[in-house]
Amino acid sequence: MSDGSRERSESLASSEVRHVVEICDFFEDAWRAVPSTGQRPRIEDYLRDTQEPVRSALLAELLALEFDYRRFRGEKLTQEEYRQRFPEQAALIAAVFRDVILSEKRPLGTCGNGPGTRQRVGRRSPGSSRAL
Repeated sequence: MSDGSRERSESLASSEVRHVVEICDFFEDAWRAVPSTGQRPRIEDYLRDTQEPVRSALLAELLALEFDYRRFRGEKLTQEEYRQRFPEQAALIAAVFRDVILSEKRPLGTCGNGPGTRQRVGRRSPGSSRAL
């Protein structure tokens, strides 16, 4: 979990943090299934019915996961793409992009290199069916 994400989640109740972790796990499972399904998960689908302040914390985590998976595939990310999808969250998008840029500068073998390796509360290890 990035510093910004950690700050957002610290203001949530434990049940809300569990909700964020559960949704992120489903989202990550969907990204892992892309080679077999051919369908990428849409962040918007995972935000449904989620209200503030949980929504912002969840969006930050989903963005970070999607950035990791897309970067791993060699895709170029732009803030503009995400600002068009989430115009009311421009500052949050900029903060997550900043975290991603910082994680790109870490040496290999540290958190944030490769999809699913970003630290977050309850993150599952690849191939695991239970939270850490």
